[in-house]
Amino acid sequence: MSLIYFKLDRATSQQQACNITVDASYKLRICCPRITSMHNLLWRLLSAISWKNPHFVEYQYLHAGEVVAYAQVIHKLCIFKFMDRQGIHVGPCYTKPAYRGQNLYPSLLQRIAADYPDREIYIFTSDVKRASVRGIVKAGFVPFAVGRKRLHCYVVEKYL
Repeated sequence: MSLIYFKLDRATSQQQACNITVDASYKLRICCPRITSMHNLLWRLLSAISWKNPHFVEYQYLHAGEVVAYAQVIHKLCIFKFMDRQGIHVGPCYTKPAYRGQNLYPSLLQRIAADYPDREIYIFTSDVKRASVRGIVKAGFVPFAVGRKRLHCYVVEKYL
């Protein structure tokens, strides 16, 4: 399984924005992620102790008070060597199965892009997750590399 690395293409993202709509019954919330996993605990600790990386938030769509989709955002991580100093990493992201296909994922990604207009934004996914790839591309991201995860580091094997 390979990873596909994407970077936001602002021109494409702005062109796509008018094509992505979400039903008004979904409410957007931006908050600090709850510590429900080791991943969230690690990012929360890194965010708290680093003066260069003080940012860890979660964008959520709620439906009837329940979180049905989310995307986490954290500033540059040392495990992503390809990111520039002002880069933003998006992920992990998740949409509950019953809510897929309703533009929630690409809409969250576009909102993140709008909230960080002066930053490079990166995201990656497995090459086998075709729906994720479609949502990422729909939001205006373009693939720039492929690679793999090795130990605690993500490695670019080939730039596109």
